[in-house]
Amino acid sequence: MECTFGITGKGYTIVASDCTAARSIVKMKTNEDKQKKLSNHLVMAYSGESGDTVQFAEYVERNLRLYGIRLVTARRVLLWLANS
Repeated sequence: MECTFGITGKGYTIVASDCTAARSIVKMKTNEDKQKKLSNHLVMAYSGESGDTVQFAEYVERNLRLYGIRLVTARRVLLWLANS
C-alpha cells in the first residue's frame, strides 16, 4: 500500500510520501522517490506503477516548462508590439 499526503497551514505546506515500490506482496525497492519538484513553489507527489508514474511526472514537468516559455515569449511580443 502506498501513502502520500500533504498538510497546509498558515505560511507553510508539508508534503510526505513513502519510499516503497511494491507490486502485490513483493517489495521491489525501498528508496523510490515519489515526489517531483516542478518549481521553487510547486511540488507534485505521485503513486502507482513505477514506470508510468515517473514518465507522467516528467511529462507534467516538461509541459509546465513549455507553458512558461510560451507565456513569456507571448508577453515579450505583446510588449514589443505595444512599444512600437
